Amino acid sequence: MIVVGAFLALLFTPAGIASAQEAPLHLNPAIEKLAHGQPIIGTQTDDMSLQNCHSLARLNFDYSYVDMEHGP
Repeated sequence: MIVVGAFLALLFTPAGIASAQEAPLHLNPAIEKLAHGQPIIGTQTDDMSLQNCHSLARLNFDYSYVDMEHGP
C-alpha cells in the first residue's frame, strides 16, 4: 500500500516544482551568467539620443546603464 501511495504521489506531482538540489531559476540573464561564473558585458552612457538608443539596442550587451544624474 505504501508503494502504491508513493507511485501515485510521483505520478501527480507537477514537473515544474524545483527540488532542493536544483539551482534557482533567475529571470535576469545577467544574474544567471554571474551565478554560473561567466562574465557579463555592458556599458555606461549619458547620451539619451534616439540614435544612441538604437545602436545600444543592437549590441549583444547584458546591460546598459544610462546615467541621467550627472549631465545637463
